[in-house]
Amino acid sequence: SSDGTVPNAPHSCSFRNVVLGVPDSKVIEDTGGIFFGMMNVDYARPSLLGQLGYSSFVLDYVTETMLLSRKTMLDSTDSLAVPMYDLSPYGPNLHHYACRCDQVVLRCSRTGKTLPVTNLQREVVLVVDTGLSGCVLSSSWKEDLPIPVDDIEQMQVQLSNGQFLRSQQDYWFPSCFRLPWFTDDSNHPHIIALGATFLVGRTIQVDTTTRLIKIGELQKSKHEASPQERSKAVT
Repeated sequence: SSDGTVPNAPHSCSFRNVVLGVPDSKVIEDTGGIFFGMMNVDYARPSLLGQLGYSSFVLDYVTETMLLSRKTMLDSTDSLAVPMYDLSPYGPNLHHYACRCDQVVLRCSRTGKTLPVTNLQREVVLVVDTGLSGCVLSSSWKEDLPIPVDDIEQMQVQLSNGQFLRSQQDYWFPSCFRLPWFTDDSNHPHIIALGATFLVGRTIQVDTTTRLIKIGELQKSKHEASPQERSKAVT
């Protein structure tokens, strides 16, 4: 356990008797540095947010700031708030910030065509991953993708509230592999982990008390795509 403070913060932040994990040097090398775990519940180890008593957070990719709160921040009256998807029936200790996806549209780099992904064998679930740059697809997608992952130039997903999120080229690094989360690979949902390619220029709100997620509309930022990139967007 440890005591600590956050230096150079606009508001003081201190903590006492908090259990902190020390990452292996290989983890630091692979991820590029120390990372701040955003999970509120983790049965494998004490989470930082859980120990500090924070149940909500706002991560603003435009101003590059984060707000932690012990109060409820979202309710069902917010038109952009969507319910969290419960992944726990599919494996142990699955408490990801996830939501249902109603539509996926791809653009093929070889043909330039847009391809709505239809006749899926499984539900599609989006997992918000603030520590990810690109996009990760579960290996189950190999059953249903109309084109190889390497040929996907852009992806657009639609949330259950009708909101569209579109990948940005600067951060588009798609990969597809088996996620070691599930007890049975034959019946879990298709997973799309949304990294910065979908989140840059937006504000992410998570409320674990009301179990709601809100992804704000795209705002102008220093990471904004060029006019040429925007003109190529999936429609």
